Amino acid sequence: YKLIINNIIDSNGNVVLPQLSTIHFNLTDITDLSKLVVYPNPTYLRNGDNEINFTNFPLNSRGSISIYNKSGDLVFTQKIGPFYGIDIFSWDLKNNNGQKVSSGVYFYVINMGTSEKKGKIAILN
Repeated sequence: YKLIINNIIDSNGNVVLPQLSTIHFNLTDITDLSKLVVYPNPTYLRNGDNEINFTNFPLNSRGSISIYNKSGDLVFTQKIGPFYGIDIFSWDLKNNNGQKVSSGVYFYVINMGTSEKKGKIAILN
């Protein structure tokens, strides 16, 4: 879940910026990757989408994410976690060389402890 609170003033009378008044949280104790959510999927580059978010990771866990193109070539890989409170990883749609990826279908593999999750991502122009 995501909670956004607007129009907050701290005890010194300073306005709290909107980016500092957003919190992500879960109502359940997530222990594996079965509740993983990927959004926006599909993502539309022409609409200004510049990242894909992965959320609902097991808290206090470390792992890795790997993203492959439709030919099975590794496009991106990174170690992730541990997650404390905020459990979002955002992929900026760039490959391991820092270049934007092209439109197409990509496959992700996430490993955390003994849990693994595989899925598809569509990136469209």
